Amino acid sequence: MISRLIPTEFVRRMGNGRTRPALLICENGNPSVEVVAKLAAGCDQGVTSLSMEVVSALLAGDLGIPIPEPFLLQLDPDFIDIIPNAEWAGLARTGCGVAFGSRLLPSAYSAWISGTVPVGKMTATAAGILLFDAVIENPDRRAANPNCLVRGEEIRIFDHELAFPPMLIGVPRPWILGALNFMEQPGQHIFRDALKGREVDWNPILASWQGLSNAQFDDYEAVLPPEWEAARGAFRAAIDKIKAVRENIEGCVAEVRRVLS
Repeated sequence: MISRLIPTEFVRRMGNGRTRPALLICENGNPSVEVVAKLAAGCDQGVTSLSMEVVSALLAGDLGIPIPEPFLLQLDPDFIDIIPNAEWAGLARTGCGVAFGSRLLPSAYSAWISGTVPVGKMTATAAGILLFDAVIENPDRRAANPNCLVRGEEIRIFDHELAFPPMLIGVPRPWILGALNFMEQPGQHIFRDALKGREVDWNPILASWQGLSNAQFDDYEAVLPPEWEAARGAFRAAIDKIKAVRENIEGCVAEVRRVLS
């Protein structure tokens, strides 16, 4: 479900993101693949953060949410030894040996600009992403940090290591009235602002959630690499949350529609 690649070349750091992503060249037959990689040691919650990237990618794939192709990256010690960036090499040495990566998108994609109005198929895609972020509790699709690229009417989203935060006592479920009040704040989510007051056909989005099967969720757990075993509990909790959302998806959509009204 998610391929494992072997990095062979460190190209450069990618901006100044808090997780210190880097661009790597990875083996995948011929041609090779350019991958944006995150290390466990660069994330606040280590392998748990990477596991949230994985479960989010698996769910996105099954729902038709557009993300760059995800990979697991096997970091060979010989490769780490030739990384020219001392900080990144140090983080790689202290990590678990497996990183998370996403295929680098073509340069024709550009960052989402605040104030953009979705048109055509972008409208349904944006609505599906808004619901997706609401139910995985992703706080990181804000106007100041959209984590979203566009090319024409195509959208790609990324960065989900903050999804499925630890459950706190009394935190409302996303199908409960008022659970998504935080999304009503301007700038809190790029697509809430872009879709507010717009007509959206929610039926295909509902159908994609209702079509998720327990067999698919069983397959999710098999993807978690043994090197990330410390994240197993959080990974299972995320899957349980997804199952609960599926069973209450009509209420989740109703709450999102309220936020957009």
